[in-house]
Amino acid sequence: FQPNVVVGFLVTVGLLVYSRISFTLSLIGFYSGYLFCNYVQGNVAQLNSSYIGFNFILTAVALGGFFVVPSGRSYLLVAFAMPIVSLIIGSLDTLMYAYQLPLFSLPFSLVVMGIMFTLLNRFEAKGLSLVGNQQFSPEKNLYSFRNSAERYKNDTYYHIQLPFYGAWRVSQGHAGGITHKGDWSDALDFDIADETGKTYRLPGKKISDFYCYGLPVLAPAAGYITTLINEVEDNEIGEVNIDRNWGNTIIIKHGEFLYSKLSHIKKESFKVKLGDYVLKGDVLAMCGNSGRSPEPHIHFQLQTTPHVGSKTLLHPISYFISQRNDQKFFHAFEIPAEGQTIFNPLPNASIKNAFGFIPGLKMEWEVDMNGAKRQLSWEVLVDAYNLPYIFCHSTQSVAYFVNNGTLHYFTRFYGDRTSLLYLFYLGAYKVLMSYYSEVLIKDSFAIDNFYSGSIKYFHDFIAPFYHYLDARYESYSTDGNDQTDPTSSKLKSSASVWIGRREIRRTECEFQIENDMLTSFMFTEKNLCTKARRLV
Repeated sequence: FQPNVVVGFLVTVGLLVYSRISFTLSLIGFYSGYLFCNYVQGNVAQLNSSYIGFNFILTAVALGGFFVVPSGRSYLLVAFAMPIVSLIIGSLDTLMYAYQLPLFSLPFSLVVMGIMFTLLNRFEAKGLSLVGNQQFSPEKNLYSFRNSAERYKNDTYYHIQLPFYGAWRVSQGHAGGITHKGDWSDALDFDIADETGKTYRLPGKKISDFYCYGLPVLAPAAGYITTLINEVEDNEIGEVNIDRNWGNTIIIKHGEFLYSKLSHIKKESFKVKLGDYVLKGDVLAMCGNSGRSPEPHIHFQLQTTPHVGSKTLLHPISYFISQRNDQKFFHAFEIPAEGQTIFNPLPNASIKNAFGFIPGLKMEWEVDMNGAKRQLSWEVLVDAYNLPYIFCHSTQSVAYFVNNGTLHYFTRFYGDRTSLLYLFYLGAYKVLMSYYSEVLIKDSFAIDNFYSGSIKYFHDFIAPFYHYLDARYESYSTDGNDQTDPTSSKLKSSASVWIGRREIRRTECEFQIENDMLTSFMFTEKNLCTKARRLV
């Protein structure tokens, strides 16, 4: 790489300090090319030239961790590419020498562009993932990719909510044993059951005795009404109409090749008409007992075509809460299980307003960091891609976030990790804007965005193959003085780093919300304590 040993050593040390993955790839790249050139009895002496050896190293770093997410497969890709680089060097060196032209990094450019073009357009290699959001470091590319894959593994472009108010039971789930079979297996049936499991009030002989009969059916997402059937009579209890299997039905187009269908609706209960545009949560009609329905319930499915009787489409519910005994559990982008009692997360206006960081909002804070007091200013801004972020004027730090009406969560932090904004980023990493107390929200951090100790330094060497470090986050609401219209709320959260099952670092954070505003928060780690109070 360098004709001078001392200079080469200093460059190597600099590369090692900057990136352990780049350092490892540089060794693999150079020696793979060197050994191949020696094996085919090429001119090994030319590898000592600055630009010739540089091609092996730069190609290895580019393909192994910069443009491709570091992994065992990317390391194999590097080993595969080095003989190609060697052959190109040998052939081009003779050609360029005839015209008295230097080779420089031309082999690197040809090989990297050729392989990247192949990966992008001609060949899909399992285990080779291209870097989508360039972090300009193999480690950051890897940790960001893994964290995004974990956080958003089931996330969907369209967020589909449950089509009802309150708590309902999944009476028949996917691949249910009654009607959800074959092409129609990915559907859900909902009804309401009491604590004894009964779906009706005594005597239970009329459809009006059933808890869910006549209750509102909601739009699961925004879209246009493409199909509406409204002439099928409700069945008496125990009877079914197999001639009009789906009964009264409404189909909504949410996007290209994405439709939702709700069936067994009460006749003449529709609040919308064909061609209407509805918003998520709008009331469509009332639950009925029409079609192949022995007792009142809602049949719900997603499909790719607008036709009644279309095949079902496997698609998760964006957010819902399940209840078992007195415990509640939060679910994100999951398929509800048969027998679960589930409901949509109802928003807590106080928490929602407190974390409603509207672009242009300015926040002044009085900070006490272990006795040292100062004031600082934050501002909510939007970048060129329309992504909102909080900017700290004092430290020039930036924290990107998303607020989708159900969750507030941060996506990435850049800047000073001793700043108040970074502590806020750790504490409010993911917040459910709902009043359900003690509902635990879990998430994970990118290792490099939370932990930077010596253990992480050595972890970088094997990170493309194995991860023994794990950064976890948890948050929950502890109280609210009124669940229907709370004026104050308290949130708690924790962030921790684990080696296997052993916790090596833990931070705690507590937020206080008063009158729809985040008024203060406290961040503690071991003997360190930071308190922040909002200045009105």
